[in-house]
Amino acid sequence: MSPASCKAHNAAFPARFQHVLEHWLEFPIRRGEGSKIGVMNRQEVGKLGEKEARKFLKKRGYRIRETGFRCHHGEIDIIAQRKDCLVFVEVRTKSNLDFGTPEESITQAKKKKLISLALTYTNTHQNLPPLWRIDVVAIELDDKGKPKRIELIENAVEQDSPFNC
Repeated sequence: MSPASCKAHNAAFPARFQHVLEHWLEFPIRRGEGSKIGVMNRQEVGKLGEKEARKFLKKRGYRIRETGFRCHHGEIDIIAQRKDCLVFVEVRTKSNLDFGTPEESITQAKKKKLISLALTYTNTHQNLPPLWRIDVVAIELDDKGKPKRIELIENAVEQDSPFNC
């Protein structure tokens, strides 16, 4: 839903909560004059974060096997491999920290979903490494949309399995 299509809703929204509404409708990454994009929406921020995460992981020796794996449980952003370990990667990207850091946005429910996704993937694909783990790549963007912090958190989601790396 774009801000333009929500004008009537926005007008009725209390002014003191306007920043919350703006946060959910679009991330306020403001570009300077002459830039191609004025404001990036949530999907654009997410896609940019996933692209940066892939570059970051490749530089650290990870081989990207698949991106955007979907099943009835949801989606895994990146499936990579490092040595003999399959790595499921959740990418969290934020353009401001008004609502916490990227890694703080992962709830218990999301962790359970990531485990279900990883188990589904390992049960439906062949020729996989015997060990696997779930990592998080946390990315903070500056006001120009460039990464100012990228952090890899290995084994960010613990699961009870004899197959952990």
